[in-house]
Amino acid sequence: MATPVRDFAHSKEFIEPPGYRRHRPETTLLYQLVARHYPAFRDRRAAEGRALPRFVQNEFEAYLKCGLLEHGFLRVKCDACQAEKLVAFSCKRRGFCPSYGARRMAETAALLVDDVLPQQPVRQWVLSLPFALRYLLATRPETITRVLGIVYRAISGHLIRKAGLRRSTAATGAVTLIQRFGGYTESFDPAHPGRAPPGCDRLI
Repeated sequence: MATPVRDFAHSKEFIEPPGYRRHRPETTLLYQLVARHYPAFRDRRAAEGRALPRFVQNEFEAYLKCGLLEHGFLRVKCDACQAEKLVAFSCKRRGFCPSYGARRMAETAALLVDDVLPQQPVRQWVLSLPFALRYLLATRPETITRVLGIVYRAISGHLIRKAGLRRSTAATGAVTLIQRFGGYTESFDPAHPGRAPPGCDRLI
């Protein structure tokens, strides 16, 4: 008979690393609020004929499984001291999961600082859209790609002209970060594409 996950983690054979404390999302206020109110909220919306979009339901359901050992984990063991720890699988969602969101933010920042930004001068541009367009883009991800393509071409062409170059001889690039919420949790889709200042023969 299989040993329950929680009993296995505290069995005599399991040597937990000293000072290590596993993250327990089920003890956080956010998790408890979502677990308590999401099912009723989802069912009420469905009963009113305004069911939540499938991608929204996927975000909630994945978050409620994120970091819980019963939904999958890795058992990691140190060959030197024999200490072990269980690492629960994460949801890998980009919505509102604090754990994976923080990890993704740190990894992205490290990549940009170490491998991208030091190579070329950068200029930041912020695109803020009217509320009506924000709601449209929030529900149609494919539209964001087309809008950012238009913005990219406009800014790229502007900087190439300011630098006295032509598209055939200039190389441009962009890193775009999308922020979906403002200070009052309204849907928000400003884009932050980076660009080099005019006068550079290579833009990023």
